[in-house]
This record gives sequence, C-alpha cells and structure tokens, in this order.
Amino acid sequence: KIVMISSGNVGGAVRFKGEQAAAYQQQSIIFKEAFLALNNERPYFTYVDLYVAPENDPFVLEPSIYTANDGLHPSNVGYLEWYKKLKPVLKTALEK
Repeated sequence: KIVMISSGNVGGAVRFKGEQAAAYQQQSIIFKEAFLALNNERPYFTYVDLYVAPENDPFVLEPSIYTANDGLHPSNVGYLEWYKKLKPVLKTALEK
C-alpha cells in the first residue's frame, strides 16, 4: 500500500509573490491532477489531497497562524491541519 500526500498550494506560501507564486500554484495543481489520476488507476495507491483553492486556503487566508516563520513551511497549526486530513485516510488505507 502506498499513501501519498501533497504539499498543498506551494504558490500560496507567503515567500512567493507575483509570477513565481502563480507558477508554483500551477505546478501544485498539475501535481494534484497527476496523483488523482494515479489514485483512480491503482487500487494499492491512496492520495491525500492537501491542495485548497486560495480563496478557501487557511494558509493563504491566515498565514501568520498556518505558516512557519520561513514563509514556506507549515507552522505547528498548519501541520495539524494537514494531519486532520491525513489521519482518517491512513486509518482506512491501513485497515484494508
């Protein structure tokens, strides 16, 4: 069994602005779509999608809470947000 998690919307990180942010956001979407396709093709593969559209993304809406001081990685609260999405998927994947 393989469980793959994404990195969320990299372009939404406060470290990136303008064209660089847009390029990283597009790469995040391409990554997500590729792994969603693989998820649908392989019964042993489970993908945990952490990408959230910017208008709903807590990392974009409240970066001081969800993003670490480096402006790129999640804070403890950000990792907790991801863990809440990952935990039920892992539980289900490991029970099969």
